[in-house]
Amino acid sequence: MKRTLLFSLPIALSFTAVAQTVVFEDNFDSYNVGGFLASQSGNWTTWTGQPGGAEDATVSSAFASSGANSIFIENDGVDLIKEIGPFTSGKYDVKFKMYIPAGNGGYFNLLHDWGLDATYEWAVDVFFSSTGAITWVAAGVDGGGATFTSNTWFDVQITADMDSDQGTLYIAGESIHSWVWSIDNADAGVGLNQLQAIDFYGTQPAGSGPGNYYIDDFQILESTSVSVNENVASSMAVYPNPANDRVFVQTNGTNTSANIFDLSGKLVYSITLNDTQNWISVAGLNEGLYFVELLSEGTSKVHRLVVNH
Repeated sequence: MKRTLLFSLPIALSFTAVAQTVVFEDNFDSYNVGGFLASQSGNWTTWTGQPGGAEDATVSSAFASSGANSIFIENDGVDLIKEIGPFTSGKYDVKFKMYIPAGNGGYFNLLHDWGLDATYEWAVDVFFSSTGAITWVAAGVDGGGATFTSNTWFDVQITADMDSDQGTLYIAGESIHSWVWSIDNADAGVGLNQLQAIDFYGTQPAGSGPGNYYIDDFQILESTSVSVNENVASSMAVYPNPANDRVFVQTNGTNTSANIFDLSGKLVYSITLNDTQNWISVAGLNEGLYFVELLSEGTSKVHRLVVNH
């Protein structure tokens, strides 16, 4: 196991309106049952780009959340990809229904970067064990504690907010975990603030065997939010970046709290700023990546900061 889960920044804005646009959706009812999904649809592919092969998912009528069909992710040979964007700004919800038969598990991941030229970068990994446990790796840190019910359809949603650099995992409508979206999940280093793909793979937690599960009602939604404190957020900034011995914090003229977190989620510095412009010393911090959270008038804005002495 990796480090104990520590990191979960509270990043929230006050919104007056939220609108969603459907970027893509598929309920799998237009495909031939028993056939391979990617070989019937150019909207889907596999990890190595071989539709119709061993990595492709089968269209099934055994279970369905809506309509007649779903897709079956069967054993560790299936490795189904849905390319997304790539998006480098905005807020997107990736949503689907999931059904895991009793005694089985499953797994999926989202990627910052994916391509057939073997250039890829993981954003988050989510595991479902045959015992009903849900675990994940986000920002390079292991986490868990959520559960699911087998033999029933349940909702899964991942929100990738590139504007606030936050990822959030929802299970059955409940927020399970939030993390800094852009961190490279493989090594917890500086990654891409981007969303490019989701990968459904037929496995479950390491050492637990293959996974067998069904997916239905897949959607990608773009959220357009209007913040009542938009002018507050836009007035807050941190520079220079990278920083050597101090950073300059521009606030909105009201009391602003500045919190600095390291990659494990540990709060390493906190101060309340009263002026519109302030200097914060980072001379005592080790070199590396940090996250500066600025809080003012109910608005939170997070900046990535690289300290390089």
